[in-house]
Amino acid sequence: MAICLTVQFVVRPGIVCGICLLFGLTDKLAIGFMLCSMAPGGNGSNLLELIFRGNVELGIVCTLFSSVFAAIAIPVDFYVYARRFSEDSFTFASMPWVDMMLAIICVFTGAVAGAVVRYRDDERGAWLEKRAA
Repeated sequence: MAICLTVQFVVRPGIVCGICLLFGLTDKLAIGFMLCSMAPGGNGSNLLELIFRGNVELGIVCTLFSSVFAAIAIPVDFYVYARRFSEDSFTFASMPWVDMMLAIICVFTGAVAGAVVRYRDDERGAWLEKRAA
């Protein structure tokens, strides 16, 4: 989890910030890139894990942890990296906290529902996993 969270919220935004500065992107474009680099991977990474026969369960856990941690890490990352591209004053109070919490609840609910189905009926869980992917 430490590697997952460090890459997600320190390494990736730092690299993207450097790229934005290197290429002299406009403020709005740089902020968009920065926000995309800070966002958790989600379903796209889970699909790639299925296609390439990776550890789907580990991917789901990483997505869950990064989504929960994102509620704090994205505002901090935005303050550290992206505010240099914005003339607006940034405060933690201006973050859409309710929307972020709803996203976390959706990811958590889906992960728990999938785990329960797979635990109770492995065959049905495998069938559902193939169809949903």
